[in-house]
Amino acid sequence: MNKIEYKLMYITFLIMYQPNMSQSMSQSNTPKFKFPVVDWSALDEKNCNKLQGIFHMSMLMGILPHMDTSEKMMNMLNARGDPRWTACYICELATDNKIEWVQGLGDPKSYETYKSDMNYRLAQILQ
Repeated sequence: MNKIEYKLMYITFLIMYQPNMSQSMSQSNTPKFKFPVVDWSALDEKNCNKLQGIFHMSMLMGILPHMDTSEKMMNMLNARGDPRWTACYICELATDNKIEWVQGLGDPKSYETYKSDMNYRLAQILQ
């Protein structure tokens, strides 16, 4: 579940289970339900580490260049990673330049340029 889906569920829950005014006047302001606090940065970091491993193995096996459509890419990522990942979520990580890539030893580009180029191309494929 990505950040947007979680926030929408939370807002929907708050709206649906909001007590009416007469009940809220007689009760204290303490909430009845506690929602788990999700550390999105830790979750994103964990998923980025998984993605880095998947992309590294895909490059070594020579299949990454063949993942040239959104459908092919997401089938590979869902099969080898988390089936709950969506193209929007992966695209958001790539657009934010959060995914780390393994760079070839003899590549003359700087790592930051290589990383931004790879994330840009991934975002292009997934759009």
